[in-house]
Amino acid sequence: MSTIVLSEQDRYTKHDEVHSHPGHPISTPPHSSGLWCRLEVGPITMRFLTCAILLAQILICTFAFTGCRRLMGVHDPVTGSQVAPEEVPFLKLPFSASNIGFWDDGYQQDATFNISEEAFLQLFSDRKFAPISEETDYSVWTFGDTKNPPQKSLKTRTATDGLIHVQSWKNGGGLKIVFDRHHQFCAYELVRW
Repeated sequence: MSTIVLSEQDRYTKHDEVHSHPGHPISTPPHSSGLWCRLEVGPITMRFLTCAILLAQILICTFAFTGCRRLMGVHDPVTGSQVAPEEVPFLKLPFSASNIGFWDDGYQQDATFNISEEAFLQLFSDRKFAPISEETDYSVWTFGDTKNPPQKSLKTRTATDGLIHVQSWKNGGGLKIVFDRHHQFCAYELVRW
């Protein structure tokens, strides 16, 4: 037999006075507040209780992890290749944009598309851009397969003329938007942390 003490209050031994009902393994000391009890259980019950506690801990951790992912905005990946402008969930692309590909898992948002400079400047009118005055590399990805994140298909192009916006954040994330005038092409890359 094993003994489980459900409270640290008023521990006692077999020699102490015990008030219990016949046939009930639960007993309480005299003058107790009712918050204390001693429960004698067999080895099978102990194994069951141990398994139940471990299962509860696993479930709590799983739900906590899932909840944290949702709170941070992370979700299952959504991706597309050669999609319509309205299918990109994180950008309001104009209807004139073409050759659109994107990836969005809540942590990382990437998009590439062809667009005129005028439409590009309207799309990102809330951002300040610097002119590209020297060769600048930017990322180009292959999209469309949720099992292959963009990092696996990363290629680079070099822009010699265009616009660039770069933000780096203290948490390690950042935003990079490049407009390549020669190709009338935009590469958008956001990493949240």
